[in-house]
Amino acid sequence: LYLFIPIEKKLEAEFHSAWHLYDIFGTGNKAADNHVAYGAGFVTQQDSFAIGFHPKDLVDNVQKFLDPSNTDKELKDQFKFCSTVQWDFARAKRELPAADVAQLTRRCLYRPFDYRYTVLDRNICTILRKRITSQFDTPNLGLLTTRRVTRLPFNNVFVTNHCAEYKVASHDRNTIVFPLWIRDDDENETTSLFLNKSRLNFSPAFLDAIYARVGESGVTKDQWIKTYGSEQIFYYAYAVFHSVAYRKRYAEFLKIDFPRLPLPGSPDQFSALAQRGGKLVALHLLKPDEAQILEKPEYRFAGSGEARVEKGYPKFDNGKVMINDQRWFEDVPKETWEFHVGGYQVLQKWLKDRAGKGGKNPSLGRVLTDKDILHYCRVITSLTETRRIMTEIDQVIDQHGGW
Repeated sequence: LYLFIPIEKKLEAEFHSAWHLYDIFGTGNKAADNHVAYGAGFVTQQDSFAIGFHPKDLVDNVQKFLDPSNTDKELKDQFKFCSTVQWDFARAKRELPAADVAQLTRRCLYRPFDYRYTVLDRNICTILRKRITSQFDTPNLGLLTTRRVTRLPFNNVFVTNHCAEYKVASHDRNTIVFPLWIRDDDENETTSLFLNKSRLNFSPAFLDAIYARVGESGVTKDQWIKTYGSEQIFYYAYAVFHSVAYRKRYAEFLKIDFPRLPLPGSPDQFSALAQRGGKLVALHLLKPDEAQILEKPEYRFAGSGEARVEKGYPKFDNGKVMINDQRWFEDVPKETWEFHVGGYQVLQKWLKDRAGKGGKNPSLGRVLTDKDILHYCRVITSLTETRRIMTEIDQVIDQHGGW
């Protein structure tokens, strides 16, 4: 690299001595692994048509598209179809009548904590990235991050157990998905065979290296990986990438490359960090059975009247997240309101995407259901708890010798 800014050489050597994600995930053969063991999330290029809050929204969109009483101009004005080589209006008109939209619909992670639905058909969602999206047809975890960022501090790391849209972990960069388990069988085979034909998506060299640091006496590498290693390694990495000290220490390098993973200094450090990384994963997947604090969040929705997210909202006012002038979420910490993932201010973004809009296609904004309200209260809880655990992660690292 020929850089145009000065770089701290000691930190540069330190950062590059850690493990690159391309060397961690896959077989270790970069040419063979590209877009096989990892790859970007799917792209719709026309969210108004291809993304819905409910599966029925997508069925309705297709029915409207195929209804001969709707003119081409009306459809294009409403759905803002893309004009790229991946999508063709006339082809979609020909092929969509034969598509089983309900069968092809998938729940997806659209933005941090924001689950929507899409249809994995080339006439709806233009760039499917089937090799990656298919990895989440059965239980799996995926590390989401980006290669370089434009804004510091670095916060471009998240997790998913659903197929992910390409902007989840960054507002302006492709999100790269690194599945924990990878499917090796033919894509046309039934998904019931998936668990019998999947492998742990870590390279042999990386597994050798981490086992040499944290493997247990009297336990072979294969036994350790099978019993402890797979998800614990994932959790360890997730914890390290959420260290505030890590993000500050390597900020200059995170602007130009993927985050790199240093090996743990000891089995105790690995275990302590993996434990906290596991908590973060449960919180970020909003799993109350694993993160009990999410079961009955302490935050509440207050006020009276319709729970509609009106135009110009949300607004933060002294601990209140207002969705209109009569309804709000109460006692939200300012630091939690301002918490960012992937460049998104999460609590603001989730509500803003549901707010009323003006312009050529005005909308009143969505009325939050009881399920929506519980989800948002859980997100508040998750982010507040995330801030606490991130502090703990740095304390663990310091207790075990620091960086």
